[in-house]
Amino acid sequence: MLNDLQNALSQRSPHISENGTTRYIAPPMNRRALLLSVLFLLVLACVAVAPGWLPGRMLGTSDSLLQFAPWSANPEYHPSNELLLDQPTQFLPWTYYATNRMKQAGHWVPPLWNPYAGCGQPFIANGQSAIFFPTFYLHLFLPPGWSWTISAALRLFWAGVGAWLLAGFYGLRPSSRLLVGSAFMLCGFNIVWLNHPHSNVSIFLPWTILLVERIICRPTIGRTAALAGIVGVQFLGGHPATNIHLLFVCGLVYLARLLWLDRGRFTGVLRSAPSLIMSVAIGFAIAGVQWIPLLEYVHNSGASEVRNATLGQHQTIPRTPDGKIDFAEIIGTWGELLGIVYPYANGYPPDGQTPFNIRAATKLPDTNELALGWCGLLTFMLAAVAVALRRREAQTKLMVFLALLCAAIAVKFPGLEFVVRHLPGLSVAQNGRLLLTTALMLSLLGGMGLDTLIDRLRAGASLPDNQVPRVFERWLKWLAIVALVASIFATGALTLLKDRMIHHAHEVIDNAQTQTEAYDQAKGKSHEYPVDHWYAQAEMIHTELVRTALRLLIPAALLGAGAALLRAHRRGHFWAASPIPWVGLILLDLLAFAVPYNPASPLSSYFAKDIPAIDFLRARLAGGNARFAGTYRSFIPETSTAYHLPDVRSYDAVAQYRRWLWKMSLDPGDRPDEYLSKIFHPQLVSWQLLSLRYLLIAPGQLDPGEPWKQVYPSPGQLVTDARIFENPNAFHRAWIVRSVRKLDSVDDVYKQVATFDTVTPSFDPKVESLVDTDGISETPGPEFWRQIATTEARPQVQFVEDEPERVRLHIVDSNGGWLILADNYFPGWHASIHDLEHDVNDSNAFIVPAFGTLRAVHLPTSHNVDVTFTYEPRSWRIGIGMSAIGLASLLLLLIASACIKMLSATPLPRASARPGHYR
Repeated sequence: MLNDLQNALSQRSPHISENGTTRYIAPPMNRRALLLSVLFLLVLACVAVAPGWLPGRMLGTSDSLLQFAPWSANPEYHPSNELLLDQPTQFLPWTYYATNRMKQAGHWVPPLWNPYAGCGQPFIANGQSAIFFPTFYLHLFLPPGWSWTISAALRLFWAGVGAWLLAGFYGLRPSSRLLVGSAFMLCGFNIVWLNHPHSNVSIFLPWTILLVERIICRPTIGRTAALAGIVGVQFLGGHPATNIHLLFVCGLVYLARLLWLDRGRFTGVLRSAPSLIMSVAIGFAIAGVQWIPLLEYVHNSGASEVRNATLGQHQTIPRTPDGKIDFAEIIGTWGELLGIVYPYANGYPPDGQTPFNIRAATKLPDTNELALGWCGLLTFMLAAVAVALRRREAQTKLMVFLALLCAAIAVKFPGLEFVVRHLPGLSVAQNGRLLLTTALMLSLLGGMGLDTLIDRLRAGASLPDNQVPRVFERWLKWLAIVALVASIFATGALTLLKDRMIHHAHEVIDNAQTQTEAYDQAKGKSHEYPVDHWYAQAEMIHTELVRTALRLLIPAALLGAGAALLRAHRRGHFWAASPIPWVGLILLDLLAFAVPYNPASPLSSYFAKDIPAIDFLRARLAGGNARFAGTYRSFIPETSTAYHLPDVRSYDAVAQYRRWLWKMSLDPGDRPDEYLSKIFHPQLVSWQLLSLRYLLIAPGQLDPGEPWKQVYPSPGQLVTDARIFENPNAFHRAWIVRSVRKLDSVDDVYKQVATFDTVTPSFDPKVESLVDTDGISETPGPEFWRQIATTEARPQVQFVEDEPERVRLHIVDSNGGWLILADNYFPGWHASIHDLEHDVNDSNAFIVPAFGTLRAVHLPTSHNVDVTFTYEPRSWRIGIGMSAIGLASLLLLLIASACIKMLSATPLPRASARPGHYR
């Protein structure tokens, strides 16, 4: 009897064997309990995005723009969460641009090209626009005050339901299943990346693991179809790195079952492989409309070059330039594990205390990377209980294996990191974000630990050696005391040493300021802010460090409350054996982090209208013949996409354009993998080739110098939002040259372009264009390159149509010259030339890369010529066809599954005496 009681208390989940493998059975739930559980998760998701429900607000940090010109002239403005800056500078503008384009067009065809960033670049192919993900269509039909909030709540709810179902598969009780669903729903990864495309993918992790486990148990057509649909939708989520991580984890689950946990049933597990492979293949096909253009862009994107450069510089053990081990780098990377138990270790961004400078001061990752594995402190403690008491169970082994392996990969564990860097996909992904899997496994282990603890509490003295509650109580009590003492000591030390720390910070700032000013004078750059600004930053960093020390009271209070619950039970308060107080404490911890982290911003800051500097630029750039740029931290790149203003900068430019900008504008010591958000040396003539005519700078920054002239605000007017300068020498966006000079490589082109504005120019870009054959798949013959204009007369070029995917120009007196269009050369662009004078049409004119990155076509000798550039990428057409095949395959699987269910539910007629006949 004692053994039976011990087995019951150890919570060995009932199981059945299905196709030779083990499946866990959840305790039965009636319909009412099922409905209440789902409703609870839905309400929790809505509470987590509570700021977004307020009137006149939107769930997004669009107020981050108010710290930059031209939205604000106050560099001291502190947004609600500066670490979420990518939202208003990438994801919000892309969604805004796509919805506006689709509404104006009146059809469902998505925009394929974005002409407003980096002289043009692919849009749906960038991998993160996510315009095929289901929640995107909320933005088409709802105002932003509702669409962003509802989208976030639905995604959190989906994550919670998936984790809740997975916990049921592993045999957890209803209360523990709610704990698992809540902890994963509000884990650090899902909260930090809530309005990023990362969360579009992460919410499917428990669903894919659940379906993989079910297929391993027994492959069926219905389960294969379900997994294919889930895989297809997560591929549309818009974050390829997280897609890779999700599939990697599912592969680990299968291998763990095949080679370790169910190795005695090897054949049964192996039999599920075809179903899993078919699911992934069909899912990939369903998302072909997203992935095929992305794969094309990967080979032509500057981001791929950055990743390759990073891999080339990668060191298994980080070292300083003098060859010594870089312990600061190692501590910073391993510091990500600290966030699993204390996500506030590097400050809390909603404080507005300059989180980027906090990171520089503490050498820890920013909170966006620090909190990824966090799922609540008490969840982590309960997970330890599960590991200690249920370590022999198969599901416990699987969860511990996945949690530890993914955490080790995330922190670049020596030896393991060397292997990871040679695995396809993982070698180029940001693997620190595999802590998402650690968070899910800790949530599941926490639910198991809660089941075990509650059973031990309820058993009490009926189990003679039941010391678990007492031991757990002591651990919680002593850890609470340690956290309390650490908080008091750190707060006191920071307070006493404030003056000394501030004085040291001022010395560092003064030294850096002297070096920066000398560098600026030598290189013609402008420093971002005066020294008083940085003095204020030092004060703010100290304030945030004090707040971080005080926040140690949060874990101290939670651990103390857990110990108090166990003490209350020991004193005879049997309500303390209920799971409700434990779940309540964990939810309090989760919501205290989640709700403030994604604050709502005023709707008025969502790409605000009636900004004088933006209106001025819109009027000057209306003809489509010029572009603009901002200096560092002014008119952040990609934001221009929402305002339909062409910016020469970009976050992820096409490869040849990124190389061009690096060669032309950066100093030799600058990193080529930095974001293209800075304009150095605007006085260089090479910028004129990109039609860079206007430069927007913040009110306090230095003038760009000759040949730039201030045109906004007018002389005598007060500078309120920004200053705008014009370069009258900038080239028009389209012009005609007499001939082209073919060079052997693109590097030769860059060398020529970089020096043509010196004392002895090597060529005149108004007369001759440089081209290379590196990026041309079919090289024309020698006669093609020898074509030259018949006269030196200047033809007239006029834009007749200027749409993102279609540009039409009319040329008068082309004289057989070459048309240069200062837009990016990229596969998928086609040119057609219509000779109106002779009524001759060349529907497939050859486009060559001018100056290494622009487009050039040869014109006929005619008085009137129309040239039309059209973006019709083959990858887009192939992707549509592949998605159609994938959806058709999924439909066939669903039909087959339904037919099989119908046949299995219909009793067969009894056989007659004669074989083959029925009564």
